[in-house]
Parts: sequence; structure tokens; C-alpha cells
Amino acid sequence: MITFITALYPEAKELIAKLNLKKLESETLYQLFEGDEVRLVITGTGMISAATTVARHFANYPAKSGQDIVINLGVAGYVPGSLGSATVGDAYLAYKLTESTTGRTFYPDFLYRHNF
Repeated sequence: MITFITALYPEAKELIAKLNLKKLESETLYQLFEGDEVRLVITGTGMISAATTVARHFANYPAKSGQDIVINLGVAGYVPGSLGSATVGDAYLAYKLTESTTGRTFYPDFLYRHNF
């Protein structure tokens, strides 16, 4: 199972259409879309909303194998002009994340090879 996590519907809209995902109306606390071996969770903005939604989702839909993949995608707090000539739709691999409220920096592990 591949689970995509986004904060906002506009970030997920094209993926929902391309993968023909259907909204699960049974989930009322957050938006959940599902297809063949794919789920998409829309958390809302902010750390607390993201953390609680993801925790609830995986409590209700636990990973079933070591082959499951979780992909977080979105704008990642992009500030226009902060990346030079970046435009809407450009893809970036975030190797360093800095939390704006505390200034703490995190370096995510990359467990899968890709051509980025």
C-alpha cells in the first residue's frame, strides 16, 4: 500500500484524478481517498493537525507489511522568492527541514533510491 499525505486538497487534486481515487465518506474527521493499493490523506495545515490526523489514520489503517510506503507531498511551507527562480509546480527533494516556531532542524532519512 502506498499512502500519500498532503495538507491541502489543491495539493492532492491532480493525484486524486490521475489515480482515480474515491473519497471514503465513512471517515468524518479528515479527508481520505482510496484506490487500488493507494490511499491519500488530507491532514489540514499545521503541525498539530498533521500529527493528529496521521496518528489517527495509521491507528485505524495500520501498515500491513514492510513493503508499505508513505509519501508526504506538498508545498512544505514555501515562501515565494525564497528559492530563487522557483515556480509553482517545481519539484524539490527536501533533505533539510527547519521548524519555524522552534528553529529545530531535521534531516529526513531517504530509504528508497530515486532519480531526483
